[in-house]
Amino acid sequence: MAIAMTVHPVFSLKGTNIANAVDKSVQTSVNAEIPSVYSLIVPESVTMTGENGTGEKTATIPVTVKGDIGLTQKITVTTTPPIMQRAGASDVTATITAPKTQLDRTDALANNGDGITSNYTVKATLTPGDWSGTAEFSCSIAAS
Repeated sequence: MAIAMTVHPVFSLKGTNIANAVDKSVQTSVNAEIPSVYSLIVPESVTMTGENGTGEKTATIPVTVKGDIGLTQKITVTTTPPIMQRAGASDVTATITAPKTQLDRTDALANNGDGITSNYTVKATLTPGDWSGTAEFSCSIAAS
């Protein structure tokens, strides 16, 4: 008994894997590129306080970083201190003390995904009156 077989040529594009009747299996590479996601959260405003009259005034700014970043990545938070201004007075550049400026994956995922909060302190020596300024925060992410 003879078996008739039709043979068809098989063409393969570069990067294509093909299984034939002999191999019966084929493999493919599966890749995924998952971007990091994170948030930097600061209050809309804080109020500086201190003794009445001229002197050092302070405020605490809670800075929260949360998210999901790579195992070897670090988030770096930078700040620009506020320039405090009041009509009729010279500008005063405040200082900011930052207790934690680099955060890793464990920090970002801490507290059941709510992240970690660091209390930054703003200080300035001010005279009586209404002063205002803006502290700026920015962050970047890089492999450590």
